Amino acid sequence: YEEAGATVLSASDVWAKADIILKIRPPQDDEVELAREGATLISLIQPAQNGDLLERLAKRDAGRPFTVALSGGRTPRLLYESVVELARPSVFDNVHFFWGDERVVPPTDDESNFKLADLGLFRPLRIPPGQVHRVQTERSETEAVQLATDELQQFTDSQADGQPVIDLVFLGMGEDAHVASLFPGDTGAIESQAVYRAVTGPKSVPYTHLRAHETREDFVCRLLLEKKKQ
Repeated sequence: YEEAGATVLSASDVWAKADIILKIRPPQDDEVELAREGATLISLIQPAQNGDLLERLAKRDAGRPFTVALSGGRTPRLLYESVVELARPSVFDNVHFFWGDERVVPPTDDESNFKLADLGLFRPLRIPPGQVHRVQTERSETEAVQLATDELQQFTDSQADGQPVIDLVFLGMGEDAHVASLFPGDTGAIESQAVYRAVTGPKSVPYTHLRAHETREDFVCRLLLEKKKQ
């Protein structure tokens, strides 16, 4: 590997120096302490079984907001129930919630992913409204996209190309294997550099979606606003 130009490091140096860490199993306590501030951790954390781990990650820098992007559809319902049952409210003192998946319907509509989280997670845990950053779907598409972009960038660090970096992103998979509104054939989603982007999905109900898009050099986050088919 070294002959090919790679640098071989010890495990502790990898945690301390790497910008992006991919680990299948949840990190151990000593690894959490070693991780570089601002690094991106990709792991099967299993939040319902690892509440203490999430608390340690969130409190690595108590003054810095810990940002979470929730998924939409049916996927999060059981997650919310488990979190409410197992989590301590103090864990969420500086956690700010965004969405990786939102339908363009009023926030009181049964199709709203915000409503699902509000009833199933925020109200039971008494999350302050100032920590919940829903997409304002009652506004025009242009306003909603701009407001969501501004608010997300206010609470996150950014890559060199201006893309926001979120601490924890939950993703689900649809029946047709789409993830975060990355639907088959939507090449525009890959080519676009917008933080938030309007797209038309195969269903009749419109969505907004935040997705993690991998390039050869970095990980960036995009939010996609899905519109009804005409």
